[in-house]
Amino acid sequence: MRFNPPPNWPPPPSPGWTPPPGWRPDPSWGPVPAGWQLWIPETTAPPAATVPPYARTAPTGRRTGTLTGILRHRVWASVTTVVTALAVIVALFAWSRPGAGPTGRVQLAAATLGPVIELTGERGGPGAGPPQSQEVGAVPIDVTLKNTGDQPVRVTSINVDLLQGDRIRQCHAAGAGPGRITASYSVRLPIGPDYQLKLGPVTAPAEFTVAPQQTDRMVITVGPESQSHLFVDLIAFRINLGLDDGSRVELPSVAAATAVETAKNYTEGAQKLGPEFFQHLGVTCFKEMGELFDNAFAATDLQTEPLKELRTIYAKIVERF
Repeated sequence: MRFNPPPNWPPPPSPGWTPPPGWRPDPSWGPVPAGWQLWIPETTAPPAATVPPYARTAPTGRRTGTLTGILRHRVWASVTTVVTALAVIVALFAWSRPGAGPTGRVQLAAATLGPVIELTGERGGPGAGPPQSQEVGAVPIDVTLKNTGDQPVRVTSINVDLLQGDRIRQCHAAGAGPGRITASYSVRLPIGPDYQLKLGPVTAPAEFTVAPQQTDRMVITVGPESQSHLFVDLIAFRINLGLDDGSRVELPSVAAATAVETAKNYTEGAQKLGPEFFQHLGVTCFKEMGELFDNAFAATDLQTEPLKELRTIYAKIVERF
């Protein structure tokens, strides 16, 4: 019989590795998928996992990488190995490379939304004076890919299909200056002449390689190619990774609020509103924004924390007034 670890566990140190007596897997690796066989006959190929798409386990702490920075997991060395836990297992897919030999498979081991990171940006625009450097907050998609084959796998593109792109109104304030912000997102969503986001697909090139028998991590950010520094856009999108053989790995769909710092200002400002404000203007604006939030949440698997906070405070205002 041959030991057959599930795809959500780190790969063993070498082909044919067998656990020593008394060995137990690290609990942080997550449970064995239902129907998965840990021991299989030597002549039998590993069976396909039966994990339902986007099954979730309890999140744990993780470090944030970058698109070009990767973390390689070399574990299983001994019974006392300490492993950095994967945070949320959201999907499992298999890919076979033609002509790669008996094995040549990459799997999505995990995809999570990380803490806010700062991207290099620029603020400027007509009538706003010369461009100035400015950091822009963004919530990254942290993707862990596992290559169980004997050939390297290259990610060559990041493909986004924008399902929803709406301007979130502040409701309790008005006005917008001419200044606009651009940021170094992995995928930059195009905007029209009216500064509205264009729905539909957009592709950005990528260069990311998962070595044989390795688990590597990449970080992806998505945002508009430019936006007002006083507005927040709500974006909801599907996303997948294009591989070097033309196939794709699907990631969970995401809803996010752009301009993280502005979204925070929205939330803090709305929390300070008193009854006298709503006696004159009512809550119609907040109800309309609530419908946009609901549509985005219903259409996606993951939502960023700034968007969740904004949705919560707007809903509380509607309930209260």
